[in-house]
Amino acid sequence: MRWSTVAFLLVLALATTGLGGAGSTPTAGLIVYSGGKGRHADVYVINANGRGRRQLTKTATDEYCPTWSPDGKTIALTAVKGTQSSVELISANGHTIWRLPGVTCGGWSPDGSHLLFARDDGLYLVGPDGQNPTKLVTPIDEVGSWPAWSPDGTQLAFASASSDDESDATKTRTIEITSTNGTLLGEIAVTPPSSWCPPTDCRLYRDFFTWAPGMDIAFVLVTGDLYPERLYAIGADGTNQRLLSGKLLDVYWPAWSPDGKQIAFVYRAGGRNDQVWLADSRGQHIRKTTRVRSSTSNLSGCYYPAWAADGMRIACWGHAGGMYVASTSSGRSHLAARDVLTSDEFPASWQPMPNH
Repeated sequence: MRWSTVAFLLVLALATTGLGGAGSTPTAGLIVYSGGKGRHADVYVINANGRGRRQLTKTATDEYCPTWSPDGKTIALTAVKGTQSSVELISANGHTIWRLPGVTCGGWSPDGSHLLFARDDGLYLVGPDGQNPTKLVTPIDEVGSWPAWSPDGTQLAFASASSDDESDATKTRTIEITSTNGTLLGEIAVTPPSSWCPPTDCRLYRDFFTWAPGMDIAFVLVTGDLYPERLYAIGADGTNQRLLSGKLLDVYWPAWSPDGKQIAFVYRAGGRNDQVWLADSRGQHIRKTTRVRSSTSNLSGCYYPAWAADGMRIACWGHAGGMYVASTSSGRSHLAARDVLTSDEFPASWQPMPNH
């Protein structure tokens, strides 16, 4: 896939969110999202209790997929005007700090030292000062997927081949690890479970990677025409591959909890009702977390889970532009923001807790 295509898809992703808690769930937390009913998409923040909505931008551009920096002081976003797109960093009050040509959505390294973004010719990294962006060398700029950051922000993991690339069945089951300068550090060979994923068809779903604080990489395996999908984890050293989603088929969008002890994912029951489920890091104690129903759509469910920094809540997107917050213990959820532009690529962005 050309990076111009990747950039276009990232722009169209329109990721973002805003929300609140319900029942006994905590109300602390600030969420940034893209939305509004105006002519252009703007950036807003809202308290997790659904109150205190505040508009940060009001420009002639469309601003998408805002993402808090790890220190919670700034927000990176993609701004689009006509055919031009830029990566921008704004303060928590909406003041522009810097801008560069490109597209980014959720590209911060966990330590905040780098922001990952795309241009037509590949992937780039830049520091929080916006100075001297550096292009990642091969092989990563030849890969049409968005990499996952290691917990310490020094490495990136990505699928070595497209999920629909049949030229090398073995290569489509390889996770590659690279340094932040693009140097290939190693490869992890994934073992196909022959009981449901024949080696000739089994491959990685290249867009679903997440690297846990516990150093486990979660990935989705697919077979045939990308159905069904199951969720697995493997150690960064290539050991301890294990199934996380149990008997559930057709799962996607994994998201590790902040402490790496749980993983959230979306399970599509019957092809129509997507809900967020949880499992522990061993693939046990699998349970449904959300039970969102739409009153305005023939589809129901909640998509693209994003963990709050306290690990007690998950934000997700429901149909008809609604954002929900669900308690990970009780499953109770509350519609806290409407007219939200969301994405099949990027979830909500919660402000990190101080010193988190």
